[in-house]
Amino acid sequence: MQKRGAILLSSSNRKPNIATRFRKIGQQSFWTQQPRVFSIRCYRSFTIMHGNPFVKRAHEHLFTTSTNSKYTALRNFHSSKSVSMDASSKKGAIAVIGAGPAGLAAARYFTAEDSPFDCQVFEQGDDLGGTWRLSEFVDTDDKGRKVHSSMYKNLRTNLPKEIMCYPDFPFPTYPESYVPSEKVLKYLLDFASHYQLRKIIKFNRSVVQVRPFKKNDDDTVNWEIKTRDYLTDEEFTDYFEGVAVCNGHHSEPVIPEIEGKQEFDGFIMHSHAYRESCPFKGQRVLVVGAGPSGLDIALEVSKVALRVSLSHHLKSSQINFKGKSVQQVTDILRLAPGKRVEFVDGTKDEFDAIIYCTGYKNSFPFLHEDCKITTDGFGVEPLYKHMINIEHPTMCLTGLVTFVCPFQLLDLQARFFYSLMSGKFQCADKREMYRELKADQHWRRNKGRCAFGHLFLNNNIFSCHSHAHTGYGPRQAHKLGALQQEYYDELAKIAHIKSIDVVVSKLGLESTKRIYSDLCSFREAKFKLLDDKNYLEL
Repeated sequence: MQKRGAILLSSSNRKPNIATRFRKIGQQSFWTQQPRVFSIRCYRSFTIMHGNPFVKRAHEHLFTTSTNSKYTALRNFHSSKSVSMDASSKKGAIAVIGAGPAGLAAARYFTAEDSPFDCQVFEQGDDLGGTWRLSEFVDTDDKGRKVHSSMYKNLRTNLPKEIMCYPDFPFPTYPESYVPSEKVLKYLLDFASHYQLRKIIKFNRSVVQVRPFKKNDDDTVNWEIKTRDYLTDEEFTDYFEGVAVCNGHHSEPVIPEIEGKQEFDGFIMHSHAYRESCPFKGQRVLVVGAGPSGLDIALEVSKVALRVSLSHHLKSSQINFKGKSVQQVTDILRLAPGKRVEFVDGTKDEFDAIIYCTGYKNSFPFLHEDCKITTDGFGVEPLYKHMINIEHPTMCLTGLVTFVCPFQLLDLQARFFYSLMSGKFQCADKREMYRELKADQHWRRNKGRCAFGHLFLNNNIFSCHSHAHTGYGPRQAHKLGALQQEYYDELAKIAHIKSIDVVVSKLGLESTKRIYSDLCSFREAKFKLLDDKNYLEL
């Protein structure tokens, strides 16, 4: 299939010298057909090339060359002067930031045989897999890159592989339903290989800035993306028609501000830095937070520690450790000199180490303010359906919603964005998108009964089928949980695409419930999907 227009320009800056070259792509040339007019259609080309004497000479030479011989002249000039260039962005091109599960899902659709787009993936690491790739490093790696992965040894999924997969790409027939992280990584590698995605991924490429700009005098917005190669320190500027932001959401840890932390003599860390339980052998350990990672780490550390306490504000009866040496305590009031910890119920205890399993903040440091995306670390706005930038709908931020079946959700959001960019449907007008956003925020503040978008099913502000009183707070701005199926179905209805099967959300909710009711043995269960609505426990 003929790809969309391929006029492009990319700049490459290798310190201390700037080097730029051009190339002709597709059937269109870089210049218009009027004599002696050189019109690069990638907008700000010569501002990018400013200061390069070789490019200046090429510029002057092209302006004094007849139209019919310009390409030949440019080719000859390039050959004689060895002017280097990287040119990978083009009109009709889609940029994907990140080669984890979200980025791979997006890349799969934008590189399909019938796709009218060219796709480029930027990945700062040296391989794909995102948070599923275990790193021996914690803050930065040996190349100075920030470590995004929070993976640790012995992790097993808390969702069965039967619903952990992308919809039409199942896991191999492993005997267990809850698979170790190594098998998830292999699954992602197999997925990328099956769809031949490696060839479009630029590894070791950090995104420095994403900025919108108007292509012409109309309101069409394109994207300027600046990146840096970690291995060569080379810098690039590329242009795209759309951008999928898939940078993951487990790299900026939330560290609670607790009184007395400067006086505490024990070891304090966040689960982002946790890699294995061995360092805590024989220690008194306090784990803070009763989310999935907090429960999992408390259970793992209890196998080697002298004793483990889990601090949280859930009802103790909600978590069943089945006799394991994990004591449940209330929230921390303050840390005291030595290794003492005081809790809000007045009790006190001593600990050698504290592990905060207190979640992560959303962070997009590479988005220029002109993108109009803001976040307090939890809620990201302004977004339509938790994913489309209302101010610039050719930008999509995937994977923000939580308490869902992630790979299935990422596939659905990728298909939604692909359909939008392909012109198969249009978003509501900006005013209506903002109206939905404000209504959802109002509902969450007032602990309403409908999830984002469900207030507007069938254009009826009172239409809601779940009637689930959620009570979501500011940190749960994108939480779905029991309301996920309605969200899936609404995205599918708007984009005229297939929704996620009901059995996926049904088994997902059952699995989540078992994490708390049967923490020590829920991963022993095995499941089989019978049809799109039913499953069987083997």
